[in-house]
Amino acid sequence: MRDLNDKKKRNINIINILFLMSLTFLVKPEIYTIFFIFISLILVLKNKAVFFKSTKYINYLFLLFFTGSFFILSNEIQYVKNDIGYLIKAITCFLIGFILGIKIFNFTKFLEYIIVLLFIYSLYWIYLVSTNAVNFDNYAEFNMMSFKSVPYIATLILPLVLLKIDNKYFLDFKILNRYLFFIIILIGIFFSFSRTKIFLILLSFFILFFYKKKIKISYIIFFISMILIINLNSPFFENFSPIISKFRNSFNEILFFNGTDLQEIYLNWRGFESLKAYEQFQNVGLFKKFFGQSFGATVNLQNNFSIGNIDYYSELPYIHNGYFQILTKFGIIGIIFVIIFYIKVTFTSNRKFKTYFNKKDDQILLILKLILMIYFIFLTLVISGLFNHSALDHIIIFSGLINGYLDNKYN
Repeated sequence: MRDLNDKKKRNINIINILFLMSLTFLVKPEIYTIFFIFISLILVLKNKAVFFKSTKYINYLFLLFFTGSFFILSNEIQYVKNDIGYLIKAITCFLIGFILGIKIFNFTKFLEYIIVLLFIYSLYWIYLVSTNAVNFDNYAEFNMMSFKSVPYIATLILPLVLLKIDNKYFLDFKILNRYLFFIIILIGIFFSFSRTKIFLILLSFFILFFYKKKIKISYIIFFISMILIINLNSPFFENFSPIISKFRNSFNEILFFNGTDLQEIYLNWRGFESLKAYEQFQNVGLFKKFFGQSFGATVNLQNNFSIGNIDYYSELPYIHNGYFQILTKFGIIGIIFVIIFYIKVTFTSNRKFKTYFNKKDDQILLILKLILMIYFIFLTLVISGLFNHSALDHIIIFSGLINGYLDNKYN
């Protein structure tokens, strides 16, 4: 009877965690951030020791409040509030994940619950695409809607569905469910037409299967991805021409772009805004180079531009390249703090590290932590990482969950 009650309690904990993670792509971030702060305060007050455990991971994010405050009065108050909100949101997401991760006793069971939830989300997104409820002709409109499609965490977890350890599947699904879940979620990811999601799913597949010495599978994944990229020029993809053109221009967008032709600037917008951020960084004094231009700092575009339905006039409060966004607001010191955070959530040592690494199930979690670090580094480059409006909050929570679970298990 006691075992049955414990099992129910653990299942309720998992459902509560999935509910909180789901809020990050179902509710406005302003609302769930306040809710997360409230929940975090309750959990911290119930167990203060857990909060102090978490500080070894997030202490460098707290230091950004210091480096981002020197010139705060020089910047527009609305942008100041937003920047502080983004930082609080990132810290709170990790903190709530860490605290709840301690309550997980079977992480593989938790992963199975996530797969089922992702299957439901994927079915819904595929339904929207197949019924023409998604407007492919208007890229700006589609881009906003795609954030509500299959979330980024699917790219991290989906490879685990087919992963075997000692000839036994890592996750315990019936064979029919296993392949049904895998196919539907994979289709959902590709139908999101998100360049970053498609890149990340290929990356996580390659790392996990290469780690398990499934070299043939890794090569197959690589060649399939190359064939897809090469065939972006095929007539089939012309039905989605506004989106496919973005795929074709992916590498150009990451690079600095300087030009006077408006059409070319908009086509290479990410590279253009990064260049302007870099030029602004070059022109500020040494103190601002190191400590940034504070919360609320903007990037001066030196001209008027209209993006989508929003008129930015001559300045940008937020840019896609998170490194230059951090450099603008928190300086070189800020970038160092963020990189240290990425390293600490990946490589923080444990007193029982040898035992920790010898258990095969936990080896997979270590690999997931490594992939997460690559995710954070890459997504900071293309969609501002920790300081994105909402797209990566569930990933930050998941990072907290893994660290909380392993910290509780081995420390």
